[in-house]
Amino acid sequence: MNLNIIKSIQKTMRKDTGVDGDAQRLGQLVWMLFLKIFDDRETQWELLQNNYKSPLKIIEAQVGSILKETDIVRFQDIYGRIN
Repeated sequence: MNLNIIKSIQKTMRKDTGVDGDAQRLGQLVWMLFLKIFDDRETQWELLQNNYKSPLKIIEAQVGSILKETDIVRFQDIYGRIN
């Protein structure tokens, strides 16, 4: 991956008021890259395997720049985490 792309992403992430410092940004960047690569691989696996099921399930996602309870979208909880 081109270093300029990483630097561009870091510059954009520095504008996020909900992230405090490069250590947090680095952790988030690593997760974003992992999930992007994994998503691309899953797309390949879905095409190559007839009954492929993803081991990852999204149960909630943040939709705002500052995390508040109203910013969380919850999906069907099959793990019993939500009362």
